[in-house]
Amino acid sequence: MLDDDDIRALAEAGAAAPTGGNAQPWRLRATGKSLEISLDEERSGAFIDVDRTSSLLGLGSFVENVSVAARVRGFEPTVEILGLTRVDEPVVRVLFDLLETRDAIDGSAALLVKTRATNRRPWNGETIDTERIARVAAETEVDRAHRLVTVSGEARASVANALAEADVVRTFNRAYMDEMLTEFRWTAEEAETTRDGIDLTTLELSASDRTGLGMMRKRWFVSLFLSRNRIRSMNRAALLDSSHLAAVVMPRDARPRQLVAAGQAVQRTWLAATAAGLAIQPWCTIPFFYLRAERYADSLPERDVRAIEEIMDSLRDAWRVGGDERVIFTFRMSIPDGPPAALALRRAWTDFTTIERD
Repeated sequence: MLDDDDIRALAEAGAAAPTGGNAQPWRLRATGKSLEISLDEERSGAFIDVDRTSSLLGLGSFVENVSVAARVRGFEPTVEILGLTRVDEPVVRVLFDLLETRDAIDGSAALLVKTRATNRRPWNGETIDTERIARVAAETEVDRAHRLVTVSGEARASVANALAEADVVRTFNRAYMDEMLTEFRWTAEEAETTRDGIDLTTLELSASDRTGLGMMRKRWFVSLFLSRNRIRSMNRAALLDSSHLAAVVMPRDARPRQLVAAGQAVQRTWLAATAAGLAIQPWCTIPFFYLRAERYADSLPERDVRAIEEIMDSLRDAWRVGGDERVIFTFRMSIPDGPPAALALRRAWTDFTTIERD
């Protein structure tokens, strides 16, 4: 049976999972035997969150963290992915059985859950060795449905070009930019009050970059002072400041059940990278733009649809992604020159958890 302290620990571990825009789009119903995780309608369904794809990935990462924390506390979790039928119904149920060897559990995995973070620090210039890449890849491939793909050295250029081009599309798509700017927490007080969204401190920005980002809230600034070439060049340079450019690949079927499982694979990848001393910075616009272009092409300008399709074709070629696979999580991976300046804040577990004893 889960006691209140178990529920608190599991909920806090789950909430340490990454989500797009740090939206934390989950609700949790806890009993003595299980946790039921559902989507929070008010925190999901944004323009980039096509059919709640990004939110479902976040739920998968939440579940993976819960599974890690459960084993540390002496429980064996059984994960039931129920799928998404309605937003107010459970998407995932996790059941718990006591392990026989509770006293011999290694707690280091729980520390990884707490220390995993987005690290945007510059690359220290050292190429990640193949052994560490293999260790991370092995965790991605636990269920054989997902895999890690990477490029390094000169091969990074084609991926950097494609991802930088995706940032051009993002910058000049007003719906996406307006939405993205609302994710930012512009002051320390705002970040502490909401404990969600993107705290500007975590972006590792210079004073001038921070001013420029603030000016992007003014439409005239984007149209008058930001050229496509400038956006392309800035982002390409940032992407090339990495040892590897990488992606997690899932089966092409992107229904809710498969997306939750992919979120688990993403979190396993990230935890393994953390254990190996590696930094991950998501660079994730294109998988979700591509989904929108696939499913709702009429919601994008025709020029953007063509650009998105060309970008994804370039990425699939560079990473050698098969026709039965889908790129779902793209990121830069490096040995950083230091820890992140700040960590993203999380809401209190009591804000999203209801305890109902059977």
